[in-house]
Amino acid sequence: MTDTVGDFTFCLLVDAGIAGGMRVLDIGCGTGGVALLVGNLVGAQGAVVGVDPDADSLATARDRACERHRPNVTFA
Repeated sequence: MTDTVGDFTFCLLVDAGIAGGMRVLDIGCGTGGVALLVGNLVGAQGAVVGVDPDADSLATARDRACERHRPNVTFA
């Protein structure tokens, strides 16, 4: 993490009990920032699905997941 907001969100997710191997649904994922953080926490054995009604946001989220080589994070 390089930014304060990302660090704070990461700590919240850890405190919430998000851990390796979990399957997580991110409702209202927007451009996928939180979903990608969760993807780091759940690891390759876990999965994250982000959902959002905005097609443009989902396209951005998919691009971000691809750029970061996160096959365990998908968007619908």
